[in-house]
Amino acid sequence: MWRANRYRRGDVLFYEGNMPSSVYFLCKGRVKLVRDDRAERCHILRVFCGPDIFGERALLAEQPYAASAQVMEDSLICALDAESFFELWRVEPELSRMFSRHLARKLAEADGATFNLAQRTILERLAGLIVSRLESSGGAMVRFSESRRELADLLGTSAEAVSRGLSELARKNLVSIEGRRLRVLDEARLRYVGHLPPQRHDFYHGPACVPAIRAARSEPIIALKQRRKE
Repeated sequence: MWRANRYRRGDVLFYEGNMPSSVYFLCKGRVKLVRDDRAERCHILRVFCGPDIFGERALLAEQPYAASAQVMEDSLICALDAESFFELWRVEPELSRMFSRHLARKLAEADGATFNLAQRTILERLAGLIVSRLESSGGAMVRFSESRRELADLLGTSAEAVSRGLSELARKNLVSIEGRRLRVLDEARLRYVGHLPPQRHDFYHGPACVPAIRAARSEPIIALKQRRKE
């Protein structure tokens, strides 16, 4: 049976350059993709907030992982091996459609990230990141596991600029800063600053793993393997 395992902060799920063997379903918690530069400084490329899926691009492309995946906080993660993943894909048409939407969303996010780095101000990028985390949390509070430097890596700026941006958003009464947590006071105005739609969209609200987890729980992977042998 496919089950979720608990991971602690600092655990590494896979390393940059390794060939993929699984798809990871982040049920709860946070995981970051990191890459080292020539000076051996670690840069954060992306942060996944549960529920979400990661590791599938390298598996589908049959390419090595482009970055390492490290757990940022205590998390609940399901790792589905490649053979079982493709078998589940074959016997569950809805799963393949869901993954197509998931991949399309990630491509759109990648295009948006490129545009943001080239055209958006630091304040606009920061507002967009806060809204993204807000949608993942589903509430009015946003918690950052990252340090200021790590947030700066995500936004393509300096830690000082991140601090100034947060202070500016607080001064405008868009957020209140409570340590590493932010309380969003005016989501509509924050979306306006970040050039985002005025309301949340349910096209893909994070939990890509929910349908897959339900499918896996309703029919054990061992049963799928037995079906293939028949």
